[in-house]
Amino acid sequence: MSTNCTLACLVVLIIAATFVRGVTFEEDTTLTLTQKNLLENFKSSMLDKVPHGYMKEDIFLLKWLRSSRFDTDLAKSRLLKDIEWRKENNLDNIHTESFTDLWRDGFQFTIDGRDKSGKPIFYFNAGSFDPRKAIVQGKADRLERYTYQSIEGGCKLVRELGQKYGNVTRAVLIINFDGFNPITHSCLRCIPVLLRILVSFFDHWPECVDSLTALNAPESLLPLVEILRPVVDDISGIRIRLFGKNRKLWSEALGKEIDLTELPVSLGGSKKHKLVDPDEYDL
Repeated sequence: MSTNCTLACLVVLIIAATFVRGVTFEEDTTLTLTQKNLLENFKSSMLDKVPHGYMKEDIFLLKWLRSSRFDTDLAKSRLLKDIEWRKENNLDNIHTESFTDLWRDGFQFTIDGRDKSGKPIFYFNAGSFDPRKAIVQGKADRLERYTYQSIEGGCKLVRELGQKYGNVTRAVLIINFDGFNPITHSCLRCIPVLLRILVSFFDHWPECVDSLTALNAPESLLPLVEILRPVVDDISGIRIRLFGKNRKLWSEALGKEIDLTELPVSLGGSKKHKLVDPDEYDL
């Protein structure tokens, strides 16, 4: 779903992100006295401006405030712009839109796994979907909206799990690049679409995803990411792990955080994930 992030960002999201340490639930919910006062002030200034009940909750407002480095004026400006963007793009009803054509073309993901800490796992096989094909066929706008629907649904799940269990504030995203080819799966017309998705993900869903793990990434990406890493330091607040084709290496890394019973068979696990069907699943 992010699925998140976003699921259609693919290469762009990985290149534009930075390595940071994953955030625990305790760190997400523990504030200094100064930060608590800033949150209270921010909350009081926004309660009559947000349209939904969940937007009035501390954990939701804290995500905006913390991602704005506790600059209340900046957080307020960003959230107000988000509310207007959601209204202009009809995000409240995007779950009613059908994207079965893209789903059948391979844009398929799962959100029913959980890591050892209880965070939901958004899993997407990038190699099964060709964004170039969709864009060449004139489906750029639909691809963009389907991605937003996916992210919105994933972040909604994070909120619901947090309300139910009290210890979930973010998700983890796994993208499998097995079968993905930068030459055949990308094009010049793809770049603006993927960049818009990337920018929107950071602008409108702060701190929904804690980590992104890319598996079987094309070897050509690895040195490029290392070159760009210092330039984009601290841009995302997402812990990024980029693995190539060494299955043993990424299997050991995943095993430290996720039980095999929660991983799909394609990643060495035993869970039979249910693919999210946009016409059947209430995102």
